[in-house]
Amino acid sequence: DPVTATWLSVNQTSGTIPVGQSTEVTVTLDGTGLVAGDYDAFIVINNNSSNNPIVDVPVYLTVEAAPLQAPT
Repeated sequence: DPVTATWLSVNQTSGTIPVGQSTEVTVTLDGTGLVAGDYDAFIVINNNSSNNPIVDVPVYLTVEAAPLQAPT
């Protein structure tokens, strides 16, 4: 959810793909401003498949603490 997972962005949020075709989607994770820790979210793909109309793709981000610098 881009509203709550501000660290996650997708370059394409809607579109139509012909049967048998595919498309590439760029997913960007940005830990700027986040405190150290683990973050998770889902990219939700809605489609017209009667067997699997919603596909949840899990996304995980680990932000590590910045190393301490020696005083100068």
